[in-house]
Amino acid sequence: MEQTAAEEDVVPLLEFGQVPMLARPVPALPDESDLPGGCVYEPKFDGYRAMLYMTGGRCRIQSRHGQDITAAFPDIVAAAEIELPDGVVVDGEMVVWGEDAYEFIQVQKRITGPPRVLGLSPASFIAFDLLMWDDDDLRGHPLSHRRRMLEVVLVDHMMPFQVVPQTTDRAQAADWMVEYSRHDVGIEGLVVKGLDTVYASGERGWLKLRFQDTSEAVVCSIVGPLEQPERLVLGVPAATGYDLVGWTLPLVAKHQRDVAELVVPRPETDQTLDQRLAAAAAGLEVHPVQPTLVVETAGQVEVLSSGWPELELTRVRPDLGPDEVGGPVA
Repeated sequence: MEQTAAEEDVVPLLEFGQVPMLARPVPALPDESDLPGGCVYEPKFDGYRAMLYMTGGRCRIQSRHGQDITAAFPDIVAAAEIELPDGVVVDGEMVVWGEDAYEFIQVQKRITGPPRVLGLSPASFIAFDLLMWDDDDLRGHPLSHRRRMLEVVLVDHMMPFQVVPQTTDRAQAADWMVEYSRHDVGIEGLVVKGLDTVYASGERGWLKLRFQDTSEAVVCSIVGPLEQPERLVLGVPAATGYDLVGWTLPLVAKHQRDVAELVVPRPETDQTLDQRLAAAAAGLEVHPVQPTLVVETAGQVEVLSSGWPELELTRVRPDLGPDEVGGPVA
């Protein structure tokens, strides 16, 4: 029988490069009945989203954007090829524990840094969903079923594999919010999921609530030398191009290094500056860059009628793309 066009477009689950399910931000902790089947609450670790594939006795790892990051995690690969069964696809988070907290920058260094950093800080894989087991596609099953199967697959496995903690008790989830934020252990907030929901690749069917009020924006220009940026001019996607929302406070040395490694210059003829920025940056060295690097700032970016706001950069987010950045608060 010949395949239809729709059938030909279906990507087999074990084929590398799947699109993960995503979460959308919410301003408050959802009630227990807000999602189908009731809510389950999970800590959101400060790590790097990844999908782990086991096929033919080999392990491969992809980022949320489909990038092959297998080489960055040889310790995870070695453990998976010994301990995990064939025919599984697991969704989760790559994390690295520092002195007293999970440290995103250590995971980032594994992916963007030199090979010598790979063995300096052991990585762990925190699993939160099982998409395939024994070559059976589980995405159409409810989350409650996938969770039970995930626990079966990983029941006897210790580090570097962990199953994410979860609770259906909103009061306990609220306590987690207080404790995790108080102790600053590298947990960003909570992810909330519906127990009856299927795994919908590419859809924002989960919810996320952060401890800190933060926003993402795209780096549109650099103030100062490209090799040692002093400030970043930030924007958010608009109908055409980007709306500029402000510039950062002077960068600390760590952020200067991170940005310098990741930005790509663009021709000076492409430069378009808001009149307020032009006045604020008068006499300063400004370089337009390709709008591909996402950063996180404290607070919410806003459309202001006057002035040029200064934003506090909290971290660089190479794991996000410009299409994942929302618009400013009107």
